[in-house]
Amino acid sequence: MRLLLLILCLALSACATQKNEEESLNLPPNCTEAWVYAPDNLILELSSGNQVLLDPAVHDFPLFCSKDEAKVALQKMILEKKYPASGWAYYKLAGKFANLAKVDGDQILLKESSSLVDWEQ
Repeated sequence: MRLLLLILCLALSACATQKNEEESLNLPPNCTEAWVYAPDNLILELSSGNQVLLDPAVHDFPLFCSKDEAKVALQKMILEKKYPASGWAYYKLAGKFANLAKVDGDQILLKESSSLVDWEQ
């Protein structure tokens, strides 16, 4: 009986630790999907059935919980003249937001390579 209680306590402790780690990253609660904005020419590759990977070792990709959040962030960058006004699309990534995200200052960025699975313009 004591062994069963010990195992249960350890299991609950592990779950609490994982949740505390996610909370300590300041990730948005209840965010499951991961979206990015990227050049719209990637749509051609996706629609051809090719696997398209985003690699954060090559370029930083801010992550968002929805296409709408990505759109607002991109529009801000365009207004600030940091990006051109056209040639963009919004892409959904394979995987869960919490597994793909890392916090870097005030941004949430893609921490590991991920495949694009869907898009919207």
